[in-house]
Amino acid sequence: TAAEFPGLLLTVVLTYYIGRRRTITLEMTGVTACYALLFYCDVSKSVMLLFIFGVRGFITGAYQAAHVYTAEVYPTHVRATGLAFASSCARIGALTTPFVAEVVMVNSLFQGKLIYTLVSGVTAFSTLFYPIETTGKDLS
Repeated sequence: TAAEFPGLLLTVVLTYYIGRRRTITLEMTGVTACYALLFYCDVSKSVMLLFIFGVRGFITGAYQAAHVYTAEVYPTHVRATGLAFASSCARIGALTTPFVAEVVMVNSLFQGKLIYTLVSGVTAFSTLFYPIETTGKDLS
């Protein structure tokens, strides 16, 4: 979509200059910030749409950077398993988000926004603890 393309371009540039780990952390922080700013968008639909586009761009970029990072961080003999595990975690998120959007947000828009903000914030925080930076290193 129109929101994903700028996110992918940003990911390419950030990965080149600051590395994969920091790119994932920065983009997940961007997701969290855009979700948090949605709490203040009850008036303007265009501003709300801008933040939703931001979420979409940042999450697409973070997912692509995580995809590359996951493939590089595991040794060759377990690389496919590690990549499959990361992909499975992403699919679990894809399965649960319609529940949040359709069930929780119908009852309470605040709770839905809070769930998305907290989950992305915890994810951004957890990326600070990734063990190694893979940029510029040989795969083994």
